[in-house]
Amino acid sequence: MKVSLEFAHSSLATIDQQEISRSVEAALTVQEWLETNGHEVTTVILLDDKKVSPASAEERGRELLDLVATLGCPADSWFFETRLRRWLPQLGQLLPPQQVRKLDRDANRYLRQYGCLPCSVDIALWHSLRLGYLGESDIEPNEIAISVLGDGNAEFEELARRNFLNHLEGGPSNRIITLYYPESPLTTTNAHEMLNQLSLAIKEAS
Repeated sequence: MKVSLEFAHSSLATIDQQEISRSVEAALTVQEWLETNGHEVTTVILLDDKKVSPASAEERGRELLDLVATLGCPADSWFFETRLRRWLPQLGQLLPPQQVRKLDRDANRYLRQYGCLPCSVDIALWHSLRLGYLGESDIEPNEIAISVLGDGNAEFEELARRNFLNHLEGGPSNRIITLYYPESPLTTTNAHEMLNQLSLAIKEAS
């Protein structure tokens, strides 16, 4: 299967090298397992540029991309998070009326207060885009979208699923797999647990 593997998600305002290193370590473990099991993997990074200027975003984005390459896991593609807003109408067209109202309410409130979308809406857009639900983009559509993230993202990932992704036509939520890496370096035990979780999720998505 064609798999989009996201890793190294970080705010460009504060690039945490230790956090990125843990993400890369986990992503390499997942990538090796996927390729060993016959899946075609494309690595991708969503660059969180919400708190930096456009000029700084380019510079800081390159810094992050250079860092992951140095750590042995270069990204095949990347995407700036603030650009996801373009596909907001397309996401609304795929949701039932109640979820459309929730989407509009959440998006408009955050845009007025902060000038950006809430994390849960960005996540719903991002996963939908990676699976090809929102039309053409710079991100090639894949059959499965896997994200290797720190557990600080768990609350927002769950909100995106509950409020939006679980309601998309065609039921793609089982093809969206989120794996959380540990705060400490991977051990044989927790790597094995992560890959067991991945194996079960891939079977469910197939």
